[in-house]
Amino acid sequence: MRWRPPLGLRGKSTKGPPAQPPAHDLMEALREAHAEVLSLQARIREYEWLEGALRRRTRELNERWKEAQCLYRVSSHLIRPGGRDDQRLRDLIAEMPSGWQEPDATFVRLVLEGQEYLSPRFRETPLRQRAPIWADGREIGLIEVCLPSAADPDRDPPLCREKQELLDAIARWLGEWRPRGAVLLPPAKSDREA
Repeated sequence: MRWRPPLGLRGKSTKGPPAQPPAHDLMEALREAHAEVLSLQARIREYEWLEGALRRRTRELNERWKEAQCLYRVSSHLIRPGGRDDQRLRDLIAEMPSGWQEPDATFVRLVLEGQEYLSPRFRETPLRQRAPIWADGREIGLIEVCLPSAADPDRDPPLCREKQELLDAIARWLGEWRPRGAVLLPPAKSDREA
């Protein structure tokens, strides 16, 4: 609240020093200004909290979108007609890291009926997620994802439940995809050499 001279003094020149607002008016104006500052600070804190919550939710939704895209790509390789099984599996594991947080630092190993397939530039890491592949009531393989260490505390941990569910779904699909009684051809060339 800004102090104004009394109506009778507005626009008129007076002799002597200008009229000073009473002390109680100044104190009241300071109290109002202080209350307004406190109110603004509270709103800023609320906006900051909302912004953080929105950023976290956006990151989570982005991760779920990446997982859905990964499932779509994997299913596309499994239902693609024709082609060699070993190439289909190589293509599949090359796509899988895209569903994890850091695709460039995520590596996949697939062991299916005694044959091992590795994603490009495969490297073992201390953090891993695994899922067995079952068909006809027996375990026929394993799919393993090697992950980088968690560096960003604001992100999902690398070994989160959603990523394990993604891996489990892919393992189920691989178990259902395998033609019953079929034998995989050996890989055309060593995946370790690729």
